[in-house]
Amino acid sequence: MILPTASFWLFNALLMLADSTGTPSFITRYRIQVDKNNPVDPMKLRHAVKTVLCNQVFLSMPMVWLAFLVMKWRGNPCSLELPSFHRVLLEMAICGLLEEVIFYYSHRLFHHPTLYKHIHKIHHEWTAPIGVISLYTHPVEHVVS
Repeated sequence: MILPTASFWLFNALLMLADSTGTPSFITRYRIQVDKNNPVDPMKLRHAVKTVLCNQVFLSMPMVWLAFLVMKWRGNPCSLELPSFHRVLLEMAICGLLEEVIFYYSHRLFHHPTLYKHIHKIHHEWTAPIGVISLYTHPVEHVVS
């Protein structure tokens, strides 16, 4: 959990710097929607960063810890012995497929008018995405998706 989170914030810190200041130009020249969120509103960005941090600290970390405890309880703790290559490919295929299907249908569900207004609308506040916005969601959507 520490390495992915640190990587997320390291790369997104660089992207936030580029989105906020317009420099370095070797990053900003690759923006597809140049006229949107340029430059980024600092207050809006600060709110998004706080939301993402809260989601990571108070939702993602406890869910990862809970998953670890369930795996340990089920007799599948982390071990030093690596699974076979075929097992890794099979698990990656199954998990990738499940993740895509669950995310797709949960996202469609959140476009229902009632859920959209109260939960999913936050996801659409940014018209041109920036890196940190990839995790900018309502806490309920963060858990379900």
